[in-house]
Amino acid sequence: MLRQKAVAVGERGSVVAEMRQSAVLLSRLIVCVALSTVAVSVALLPFAMALPMTGVNPALTNLDTVNVGMLLLLIPLSLPGAWLSLGLFFAPPVLIVKKLGPIDAMRQSFRLLRGNWWRTSVLSAALLGVLLLMLVVAATLAGVAADDGRGLGSKVGAHPGHTVGYCVRRPSWCPGAARWCWP
Repeated sequence: MLRQKAVAVGERGSVVAEMRQSAVLLSRLIVCVALSTVAVSVALLPFAMALPMTGVNPALTNLDTVNVGMLLLLIPLSLPGAWLSLGLFFAPPVLIVKKLGPIDAMRQSFRLLRGNWWRTSVLSAALLGVLLLMLVVAATLAGVAADDGRGLGSKVGAHPGHTVGYCVRRPSWCPGAARWCWP
């Protein structure tokens, strides 16, 4: 990216100078991303602390005990993290293009969004929705392709009597055969 910018501006630089500049920008980029991650994580800390109180377990297997009020409380608790992550979204590109320090790039990222906040947030939400839809379609197609007709979770090519493979189905004790049987 630095080379393309130098060519576009008409600068002639040596490879060694560009590598030095890349190393400096890479170190600044790592610091910028680390600071952004810490800031968003701290902003989402109340959300993470309230999540276990909702009664939703990670596997989503038992939705009978879900506390709807706590789920609704999670929405406002996630807003500071969403605001901060959108505000810091443009910090890495600004850091590279304008050759700013990490803190200055984060400030400039917020300045770039001034006046365009809602437009940017709706566009990024739409992009996230499209990506999630593509993920659901890909996971569904992968699940259909891996289904061998013996039920959900069985591994393709695994024999029902073998314990090798990934099986969601549980064996049951067959008293007549005095052994474990697979459904």
